[in-house]
Amino acid sequence: LPLVRAAHPDAILRLVGSRPTSAVRELASLPGVEISGFVDDYDGEFLKATVVVAPASDEAGVLLKALKAFSAGAPTVINSPAAESLGAEDRQHALVANSDAEMAAAIVRLLQDDDLSARIGQSGRELVASSWTWESCASSYVSAWSRAIERAHAHQRSQASARH
Repeated sequence: LPLVRAAHPDAILRLVGSRPTSAVRELASLPGVEISGFVDDYDGEFLKATVVVAPASDEAGVLLKALKAFSAGAPTVINSPAAESLGAEDRQHALVANSDAEMAAAIVRLLQDDDLSARIGQSGRELVASSWTWESCASSYVSAWSRAIERAHAHQRSQASARH
């Protein structure tokens, strides 16, 4: 946040998510930091946000929030693991940043470039519409199970012919 606030002194970091740790809650004492914790309407939060930052951690919920941010058309900053998991391309669907300095630079870039921000937001929305619908996810799930069943049948046939 200090790097972002150096370029945008009025920037506010709003941390949204259930069960913020004590370390996260302590950040509320810093200027420009708001901790909301759990909210009923993440979509509303994403629609209000100028930039969403959603780096992947070991929680699937973070990836879901990134998808929801994309779906809301919010320009989003994610890290490489999130980009890989979501099939997002850097500078197309989101800005990808892995260090604190890269994250800050990406946030500042989106705050300063309205055209880039709009393009990233629209492209993220299109990614969700094309790759993350219930139908596309179900299709991928069915394909994965079909491949697994075919491999199991091939293994059984191989075992059966080896016995004969």
